[in-house]
Amino acid sequence: MFGKLFSERHLLLLASGIFFVLYGLFLGICIPCHLWYFEQTQLFSFNLDYLIGFLARPGKPLEYLGSFLVQFFYYPWLGAFLLTAVGVLLFILIRSCLKKLNILGLLWSFLPILGLLMLQTNLHYSSVYSFHLIVVLLCFRLYLEVDNQWWRLAGFTFCWPLLFWLVGAYAFVFLALCFLVTLKEVQKLPHMLLPLGYCLLSFGWLAVGYYGVFQLPFDVFLGYPFIQMDQSLYGWGIANLLYLPALLIVGWLVPLQIRKAWLAWNFKTIGLTVVLLSVAFWGVSHYGLNKKQELILKMDYYVQQEQWNKVLELGKSYPGVNQLVVYYTNLALSKQGLLTTQLFDYPQIGSKGLRLRWERNRLASLLGGEVFYQLHYYNEAFRWAFESSVSNGLNPRALKRMAQTSLANGHLELAQKYVSLLEETLFYRNWAFRFREQIEQAASTPLLRIVNYPFQVHRDFTSDIRGFDLKVDELLQNCPENDVAFDYCTASLLLDKKLEELKELVLKNPDRFSGQLDGQLAEAVLLYQNLNGKSLDEIQVEPAVYRRFEEFARALSRNRGKRAAYQLEAAFGTTFWYYFYFY
Repeated sequence: MFGKLFSERHLLLLASGIFFVLYGLFLGICIPCHLWYFEQTQLFSFNLDYLIGFLARPGKPLEYLGSFLVQFFYYPWLGAFLLTAVGVLLFILIRSCLKKLNILGLLWSFLPILGLLMLQTNLHYSSVYSFHLIVVLLCFRLYLEVDNQWWRLAGFTFCWPLLFWLVGAYAFVFLALCFLVTLKEVQKLPHMLLPLGYCLLSFGWLAVGYYGVFQLPFDVFLGYPFIQMDQSLYGWGIANLLYLPALLIVGWLVPLQIRKAWLAWNFKTIGLTVVLLSVAFWGVSHYGLNKKQELILKMDYYVQQEQWNKVLELGKSYPGVNQLVVYYTNLALSKQGLLTTQLFDYPQIGSKGLRLRWERNRLASLLGGEVFYQLHYYNEAFRWAFESSVSNGLNPRALKRMAQTSLANGHLELAQKYVSLLEETLFYRNWAFRFREQIEQAASTPLLRIVNYPFQVHRDFTSDIRGFDLKVDELLQNCPENDVAFDYCTASLLLDKKLEELKELVLKNPDRFSGQLDGQLAEAVLLYQNLNGKSLDEIQVEPAVYRRFEEFARALSRNRGKRAAYQLEAAFGTTFWYYFYFY
């Protein structure tokens, strides 16, 4: 019974099971918001026209299947499970191909899956590419089932155009594998015509496809879907693609070591496998996982869920200073009504921390429009959402925001257009149905739109896309009751250390600052009085703020030079005075 329980087959299944449990836990625990971000940047639509759009370009048909999978990343743990299932399928195909080639060690099948895990930690790697590799390996496995070389060549001739249409440039991996297997079997000089035939057939079809079938630009025709990612992990992507061809070559050069390594399962091989895989998982976590990036994506997740307290908690826990973190932290402070009272409780980088600079990239356009929507600057929020749909392709967040801003501006037909696209999705259909009811109510009761979106802009002005101006002055001229815009205006003056303008702001808005002034505005007024030698009798400041300012002034006079900031940080690090002198 003991022998049956711990047979080699059971040990192999146990080892594989443990490996993929760890694989799934890594995805679900370490990069859940990373997976959710993928779902946010694409839109899968149950629409025939959407499907047809994937059929006219090499490599795109399988992207349709990948996009279908990615929509389930709306629930990150479900996404982790599905990606683990994809990893299991790849593992089975790789192991089956290697066994057919008489490379029997289990470790060789684990390594490319670990490489895939490393790639999936990169924000620019799409799980869509895994489906291309699955189809390539499936075709190669079927190819190996045919023993006759001429039948193999005939099958290759028939399958290559279809494969290239399905997987695009990944078909070259299949060509390399077929070429190497055929080359290995060459025993006579005339047989060299077989591997050469594979190359001629492949490049002949490419010429026909390029000039006569697809009629696309060469970089589009041949360049997709080579892995799109930043340079830090580009080498991993190429290594993963070339793993099997390279293993075949090494297996021929050192056949004994490759074919018999980890062949028999005993305490030695089990121990070595555990050690190597543990080191590999640590390597993926240490070198592949970007923990700071995941924290930022988690902040974005909580912003979309409007869980502002959690956004602030993450903002405090971020190691160092990052513009995106500061931007989202300030947005959360604004939504909590704390922007002008707790602004310096968190790291700041000046007024550029209140918004993102306009850049033509996928991340900035997706995240940067949030502040404009919260400021009720609907035209600018629409523009950022529209640009996000250009940079990322149609995505649910941009469509929702364009529908919301269109309704706010009274463009009901435009709002209906965007809502109709969301009605053809799986997870945003209910939201779209509810929003369509708002559109219908606004159409029948125009006053209802004014109640839902009260801060209407009635004078034209444009945004400066090259700077960090939020145009809060213009928003306040249109709608003086816009409290969010007023808070951002105050925060901008504080962050830019404009004491004169802060004093004027307080004097011109007595209704907003009735009673004794406290908080960071009071700190700015006291500093203005101290630096200019002017007493502002019309502004009453809390006595506690006076006393604390006197303590700060005494401490500042005692601590000069490079150590002053360090000496005063513990007691005054969250005050406007400390920010004014040391930032």
